[in-house]
Amino acid sequence: LTKGDVSARTPWIDRLREHLRGTALGDVPTGISAPPLVEDTRARAAQHRFAVSDTIERRRRLDIQRTPRHLEASQFLHALAVLDAGFAVMEAGPDYATGYGTDRLFEEWRYAWSPTVEARLIELAAQGGCDTVPDACLAQIWAQRSDDILGQLDLLGQGLRAGVSSRLGPFVKAFAQDIGRVGSFADLGRVVLRLFMLCRTRGPLPAPAELGLEQILQAAYVRLVYLADDLPHVPDDMVTTAVAALRRIADLLRSDTESVLDRQLFDQAVLRLASRSAPAEITGAVMALSVRTELLDADVLLRALRGDFQGAVLEMEDRIAVLRGVIATAPDVLWQVTAILDAVDTFLTSLDEQDFLRLLPVLRRAFAALNPRETDRLAEILSERFGLPLELNAATSFTQSDLMLGVRAHQAMLDALGADGIEGLE
Repeated sequence: LTKGDVSARTPWIDRLREHLRGTALGDVPTGISAPPLVEDTRARAAQHRFAVSDTIERRRRLDIQRTPRHLEASQFLHALAVLDAGFAVMEAGPDYATGYGTDRLFEEWRYAWSPTVEARLIELAAQGGCDTVPDACLAQIWAQRSDDILGQLDLLGQGLRAGVSSRLGPFVKAFAQDIGRVGSFADLGRVVLRLFMLCRTRGPLPAPAELGLEQILQAAYVRLVYLADDLPHVPDDMVTTAVAALRRIADLLRSDTESVLDRQLFDQAVLRLASRSAPAEITGAVMALSVRTELLDADVLLRALRGDFQGAVLEMEDRIAVLRGVIATAPDVLWQVTAILDAVDTFLTSLDEQDFLRLLPVLRRAFAALNPRETDRLAEILSERFGLPLELNAATSFTQSDLMLGVRAHQAMLDALGADGIEGLE
């Protein structure tokens, strides 16, 4: 029937599959009852106008912001997603638990009832105490709970979306106790950010005040500030994630216009770190943050950068460790403090051809930390500095391979000139 490659979702295969097996579902013989969880799921599906009489795949668009019955249908689908029932998949929509896509008004779902869905519900029903969808959802949340604090936060968000928030009190209490045992600054930074999103969400499923998430957020933030003092001793393989966490928290505090969190606690912790011996990347990060808040003079950061640039190191990338920290956390100090940009420019122009090419991949990774707005701003500053035309929206057909070909051709030309005794034409 086929020639060449065929994917599982090829239209004619879908039609052939439907022709061979159909879409109808059988009936359980009279006198044999289904488990309560299956019956409850069917009843709730019918209540929310989801077809469960056949296996045809359908789509549903839910206006969860403005239509209460659509929000209830969404909660039902999210609850079945927690159960891993395989009934529906959300293809698009807002996630108020993480703050992603919150500008979307609708959820787009694809769903289909099948014997596999029913088999999964029967499996869950056999575990006991799961006669309804909310009961099974809550039991599944507890069953999936582990020591992973971020995983617990995911489960909490799933519970809120599934509409069982009023029954999450014991889970939240256990979660709060586990936060006190988190020893990773980076992990706790993610927790603080996610908790802030949950507490401040303007979505249709806010966390009830009785869960006490605001108090847990404050406690997690205070512990985060406490853990910041241990950053000078962070293992080498955790430095990058620690710096990323510093940026996330700094950005969060800058966006916290309602002063939910005490910014001064974090700023003072960062300032303490700036005066201690720590990995160079962390030193650059905390100094840049302190310069941005005007708690530290820019000359201190300038001396650290120059010391790094002029240091004798085995690896070239170690010469820009402080600069990597600056770029990763507070790149705006590069254009706010002219002397810092001057120091970076002087260092790069002082490198010979070989050292620059060795450092180039590291520089590219470092500047990849800039967001598009920061990249555009730096490009504007540099174009003004060197008097170059700037066309940020100009399209180009050149690729990275073209760049490397040009670099190799340039080096070959220099080698040929050197072989002919002609120098100084670079």
